[in-house]
Amino acid sequence: LSMLRRIGGDFILEKLPLLTYLQELWALEEVGGSILIDGCPELQYSALYTLPSVGGSITLRDLGKLLVFRMPSLTEAQSLSLGSSGDGESLYFLTELNIDSLTTLGGDLSLTGTRNLGLLSAPQLRDIDGALHIEAACSLRPSLPVLAELGSLHIEGACGVDDFSGLPALTALNGQDADGYSLW
Repeated sequence: LSMLRRIGGDFILEKLPLLTYLQELWALEEVGGSILIDGCPELQYSALYTLPSVGGSITLRDLGKLLVFRMPSLTEAQSLSLGSSGDGESLYFLTELNIDSLTTLGGDLSLTGTRNLGLLSAPQLRDIDGALHIEAACSLRPSLPVLAELGSLHIEGACGVDDFSGLPALTALNGQDADGYSLW
């Protein structure tokens, strides 16, 4: 699939028990729908280097050996969800999340069960219309230097967070999460 440039709808990789690497999509420039990668227990490395925009959400679940997820060209998506609420294991070994060009999320940025992810670095991310939800992420230190507005902020079980200095530009929480909280 190294020449594939466009996917008009959803891009789903689900229940592929032998898939170990996903980096062959060198030319991918457009996904009109959502991306779901779920139930690939041997996947260790995933990179979509040239993809600038995703029309829907990006969801990663049940990827017990995933170490690295890179989308360095991504500038916008509807939402980014790693793990599932209440699940502390499905992305246990993830150490690197590269979203350095991301500027806007129309929905949530949710990181659940990313226990070994040390740094959430999104130096260009200015706006998250939904929630920033960090749960069961013991090593995580957010670094979102230009993030000014959020729908809501939910940090739970993130024992690596000792202060909020990684959010220096945050000026407004404009909404609430599904449970009705703006700041949890």
